[in-house]
Amino acid sequence: MNFKINKEEMLYILNELLRTKNMSTCAAKKVACVLYSRRPVDGELVPYMASGYNKSVSSCQCNTQFQKIDGQWFFLNKNKEWKHDDTGLKHKLWSVTHEVHAEIMALTEFSDEKPYEEKLAVVTWSPCLDCCKSLINANVKTILYQYEFDNFEEIKELCKECNVDLCRFEVKNGVCYIDDIPLEEA
Repeated sequence: MNFKINKEEMLYILNELLRTKNMSTCAAKKVACVLYSRRPVDGELVPYMASGYNKSVSSCQCNTQFQKIDGQWFFLNKNKEWKHDDTGLKHKLWSVTHEVHAEIMALTEFSDEKPYEEKLAVVTWSPCLDCCKSLINANVKTILYQYEFDNFEEIKELCKECNVDLCRFEVKNGVCYIDDIPLEEA
């Protein structure tokens, strides 16, 4: 991996990822992103972290407008009644205009007076193409994701072209694995 990390750092990041993921207001997917770097302070490298989750740009939150129950989509109509949406298309269209992705929220929070410093991004879902471009532009050298999202092959190719590691992580029996390798060996 381009950005080396130890078990204690990863545990710290995963705790923040879980906390942040639970703040998500999206009815479809709970997405969170944690950006992590080490900054020199008094001759020592000090961890620096920022997090974000997917949320709406206004006071109108996704989970107040849409519900997904047993794989079925429902939306709140103008009469404040829940109606069935066969395809989930209403949610998809609404979220394109109203939702800000977790990666963008984390980048906004990340005080970037040192844009050259290398960063690690840990996300619940692999980033979309626009978020991936934004992470790469912010000098993220390694992206760890838990689940694959849409356009994954395009994301993989872009990361390869830009020399950014894109690795899947999972936690099994208290051990963190990165691309099926225990963290200690990755």
